Amino acid sequence: AMNEACSAGTGSFIEEQGLRLFPDMDIAELSEVALAARSGVSLGQHCSVFMAEVIEQAKAAGEPLEALVAGIYDSVIQNYMNRVKGPRDIGKKIFCQGMPFSSMALAAAVSRQTGREVVVPPAPGLMGALGIALLARRHGKAEVLTNLPLRSCLDAKVEGREEFVCTSTKGCSAPGNRCRIDRMRVRFPDGVRPFFWGGACSLYDRSPSRRALPASAPDPFVQRAAELEALVRRLDGAAATAVTRPTLAITHEFLLQGLFPFFATYFHELGFKLQVPGDADAGQLRRGISQSNVPMCAPMQMYTGQIGTMIDGAPDFVFLPMLRDVPRVGQEEHSTVCPVAQASADLLKRLYCDRPKVRFLQPVIDMGPGNLDSDLFRRSCEAAAQEAGITDPRLVERAFSAARATQLEFDASLPQLGRDAIEWAREHDRPVVVVLGRTYTIFNHVLNSNVPRLLRDLGAVAVPVDCYPVAGDVPVFETVYWGYGQTNLRAAHEVRRNTGHYAVFCSNYSCGPDSFSLHFTSTILQGKPHAIIETDGHAGDAGTRTRLEAFLYCVSQDRQTGHPSQERPREQLRLLELDSLTLADTRRRGDILLFPRMGENAELAAASLRGDGFQAEALPMPTRHDLRLGRKYTSGKECLPAVVTLGSLLARLQEARHEDRFAFFMPTASGPCRFGMYNLLHKTVLKRLGLLDRVKLVSQPDSDYFAGVSKGLALKTFAAFVAGDMLTEALLYTRPVEVRPGAAQEIFDRTQLELIRHLEGTPAPSLGNSLMETMGGLFGVRGICQKAAAEFARIITPDKQVPTVAVVGEIYVRLDPFSNDFVIDKLEKRGLRARLAPLGEWLEYTDLSNEAEIRKGRFSTPDAFWARAVSTFLQKSITARLYRVFAEPLGWPQRTTAAESLQASAPYLRADLLGEAVLTLGGPVHEYRHGVIDGVVSVGPLECMPNKISEAQFFHAQRDLGLPFVVLQLNGEPLDEKTLDHFVYEVRRRRDTASAGTSLSEPSWAGPF
Repeated sequence: AMNEACSAGTGSFIEEQGLRLFPDMDIAELSEVALAARSGVSLGQHCSVFMAEVIEQAKAAGEPLEALVAGIYDSVIQNYMNRVKGPRDIGKKIFCQGMPFSSMALAAAVSRQTGREVVVPPAPGLMGALGIALLARRHGKAEVLTNLPLRSCLDAKVEGREEFVCTSTKGCSAPGNRCRIDRMRVRFPDGVRPFFWGGACSLYDRSPSRRALPASAPDPFVQRAAELEALVRRLDGAAATAVTRPTLAITHEFLLQGLFPFFATYFHELGFKLQVPGDADAGQLRRGISQSNVPMCAPMQMYTGQIGTMIDGAPDFVFLPMLRDVPRVGQEEHSTVCPVAQASADLLKRLYCDRPKVRFLQPVIDMGPGNLDSDLFRRSCEAAAQEAGITDPRLVERAFSAARATQLEFDASLPQLGRDAIEWAREHDRPVVVVLGRTYTIFNHVLNSNVPRLLRDLGAVAVPVDCYPVAGDVPVFETVYWGYGQTNLRAAHEVRRNTGHYAVFCSNYSCGPDSFSLHFTSTILQGKPHAIIETDGHAGDAGTRTRLEAFLYCVSQDRQTGHPSQERPREQLRLLELDSLTLADTRRRGDILLFPRMGENAELAAASLRGDGFQAEALPMPTRHDLRLGRKYTSGKECLPAVVTLGSLLARLQEARHEDRFAFFMPTASGPCRFGMYNLLHKTVLKRLGLLDRVKLVSQPDSDYFAGVSKGLALKTFAAFVAGDMLTEALLYTRPVEVRPGAAQEIFDRTQLELIRHLEGTPAPSLGNSLMETMGGLFGVRGICQKAAAEFARIITPDKQVPTVAVVGEIYVRLDPFSNDFVIDKLEKRGLRARLAPLGEWLEYTDLSNEAEIRKGRFSTPDAFWARAVSTFLQKSITARLYRVFAEPLGWPQRTTAAESLQASAPYLRADLLGEAVLTLGGPVHEYRHGVIDGVVSVGPLECMPNKISEAQFFHAQRDLGLPFVVLQLNGEPLDEKTLDHFVYEVRRRRDTASAGTSLSEPSWAGPF
């Protein structure tokens, strides 16, 4: 298992952190302290850098120092097990090598965390040197070896040693990292020679490489870049001979890395003079980091910095598109880009709103089926021209035709670059390494950590993924909705079946899509050497070189032994995609249908289906055991709900009889966030564990969770969902002001049980009777809810007022108390009332999105049009009627609709950004404006893309409106309660000040944690 992200420096980290706790001890004494500790403090599974902050928090909280030292060792191993080793299996006996294992405390931590026997050699730090010596003996050719001049080495003397600061920018871009380099001068009998070490890049690695490719070898990376440079020169030369043109700044980085030829030509032909910056560099990355209010992925941070640089050039326009998808590779339905990339235009417009002289062009660009020839794309481009003030249809048509021709010519040239490189490699017996990843990562030398150049230095022919020829019989992965993911998976499939071809995947830290795409890529490439290089753009390439050397050693072994990787069984990801059930299949087969726990509504959904013959059950609230189980088979990069739902499923299978057969309800989706990939991830894990014969996944589309069941059952289950939402809202509304502690919970528990018994004992009526129920008793749940509402109203303490805060964010985390670390309980203990965004908000939002599709004429038949319209009407009716049941006796304000949330979000995020970000932001903004809430708590998984987007815009909403907010990113570890204390203080301060009639001129405290 090779660390994908960094050279961990585990030993130095343990020493550094331990000495901060016990300054007078050496590393051996720290080991003894850890071994003697009665227990350890859980510090999470963060990497070494981030763990330092956690240690400081635990120290400030008063944890025993001995327990903290023990926790350091345990956490280092937890991080290795769950994030470095990932889902790979471990054997019965573990051999520990490397200098850090001179500490028995680290070996003991391995034993504790794995439950395996641990073996530590007498000199663990020498194992690497011993291995190199053994390899040299195995592979060296005795007849060509020369004698080692041992006498010269023994007589060598160190004449001097000094340290200097490297001022070069060759390996790290301006202004440079200013690394400290050690230089030692050693005198040998034949003269003095200098030796260098240190630094983040390989600039001072003077060892010659006899394997490096000659300068005459083809380089598709350089050739592709040269084509773009030639295009820019041609357009710039043509513009220089024309009359004065308005200037438009446009970059080939980030979103437009693949479509730059089209849009550069398009705007040139429309009459603009282009300002095209060079490649984004480390300086622009640093600028983006400093100017961003939320830490995004490195590509987004670099894009932020480069847009700032482009604005500095004072163009008339800056092209800042919302590119929602990229060209399709086949007939796949979706080809989206990630939410952060889609939201970049709105995020940067707000971030740079203080630059009024620059006009942003922010068209929504959709790439429909047919790619450049799709009506959707053509209309997007026409809208972009119109936004720029170009209204002549003939000019727009000519520009589009010219841009289309340029893009098609560019696209057609790329596979030939790849074929030429592959042919050269074949003729010269060199390995072909396909560089996978997003185009905006692999073509930027900062983001790709110099992988293409290093591969050439090490003797491999590097081919970028968009230049790698993929045969037409390679499958399209229908459930993979990310365009870049589709391209990489198909290329991986081609690599796996081609002898002598290998792959390196260049990824970036905190890349949401890659946290799943890397699983699927590794599944396809299983059995063949491949590597993953992850970077945040800050480190140099020295660590990358080490990883590539290890990877290419495995490649050389495969090549020298007759390519045994080609004979190993291949995993067919496409077959896993197809291995799914519908709800109707589940009932017919008699499988036990399991619902993941997403709040109390899971119990009601299961009960409703039991009433119609399903063997349905809701999984219990997750536990620490479930979390550990899920982490065991994931990488640590996925979002928390993916890990928790997997762990909960595996825990249920552990306790089940072997003959039991299950179906797990895990819908698919169309993106752009990660939820739609849980289904395929779970199947890859179940396949590897040999469990697919016991459990199948129910893959309902997110556009219709009730597909395949009767309309009556769908309406009955929807009514159950809404009733559950209202019951939860009533509980949270009354519990902080109840006359007797526990009274509200008693009513909730009793009503929940009554609803479950009623739903499982009442089959769904026919469609006709169901329509009557929507206007009458709502399948019997209305009467139960009326009784509960009256009971809740009677237990409210008169005139007791408490501050109210919205709890919003990612749907699973906010609805599952375990995943959000019981944040609502913690808020209530601090005297606040929580207003939880309900499950129905998402159902209503998807329905609203479907209405938009109807307005755009995207339904092909009248039947589909009317079916969706009728469904929307009925669901709105059920929601409105059940809300009134509780609102009237409890005095609730008017219900916030999804449409109102979108409208409130519009100044910050356009509704074209599909997903939860617009709801997470818009709902609280609307309710704060109307005096319904006093603040907002946004919860979500660590590195959740929609949550980060909404967090970035909450800063602007806070500045505009004074809205106090706190964002909690959760990964199964306890949240920092001091964060809540600060937030609660601010909410109370602002509420008290407002009650006194005083205006607050200073901004309220707010921020992410």
